[in-house]
Amino acid sequence: MKSYYQVLSEGCNSSFPWRAIWKTKASLKVSSFVWCAVQGKILTIDTLIRRRKIIIN
Repeated sequence: MKSYYQVLSEGCNSSFPWRAIWKTKASLKVSSFVWCAVQGKILTIDTLIRRRKIIIN
């Protein structure tokens, strides 16, 4: 279990350019949106369906 946890921990420290999100000249709203999108926190249609919300096209 410990080795599995270590592999997962190392995967989180990927070389994604986090500073590029927060150090740009974009507004804070844009940076926050990109940050949430990268983290998978944006409520897209797929995530709403998984949360059993009714979607009408």
